Amino acid sequence: MNKYICLLRGINVGGHNKIKMVDLKIALEKANLKNIETYIQSGNIVFESEEKNLENKIAKSIKENFKLEIKVMVISFEEFEKTIKDNPFQNEDPKFSNISFLSNKPDLTLIDTLLPYLKNEKIKLNEKALYIFYTDGQAKTKLTNNIIESKLNVTATNRNLNTCNKLIEMGNEFN
Repeated sequence: MNKYICLLRGINVGGHNKIKMVDLKIALEKANLKNIETYIQSGNIVFESEEKNLENKIAKSIKENFKLEIKVMVISFEEFEKTIKDNPFQNEDPKFSNISFLSNKPDLTLIDTLLPYLKNEKIKLNEKALYIFYTDGQAKTKLTNNIIESKLNVTATNRNLNTCNKLIEMGNEFN
């Protein structure tokens, strides 16, 4: 079995796109995913599967079961771990250290398009992620997920380092 991390974009945020994790787990079991574990209500899933094309399979299951069109990112467990290990802000406060996972490789020169939106944030872009350290917290930042997506021409979903570390811990508990 191959191990994966699935990140859903924009569920259970501000009362929109509500999905109970227990119901999501049932729907994904019906879609033949194995050993499914969810973490908090923002769409973090660790699972195993031998199948391919998992993003489409999960998106289809969500649409069929919850009547929602949700952006889905599926990342191999090994790739997810490497992305976390490559975080240049590992030693910063994990509540303020975020990783914006990207749907595809951005043009790395586009990082300059994000600079006008920075106040005190620190950023680093690679082929898989935008690493962000919100020096003053996220509440007042102008560097929103919508800005990241529009400037880098990708789909993105953010997770703080605490959540990422928990997902790795959950995945390591699988046999």
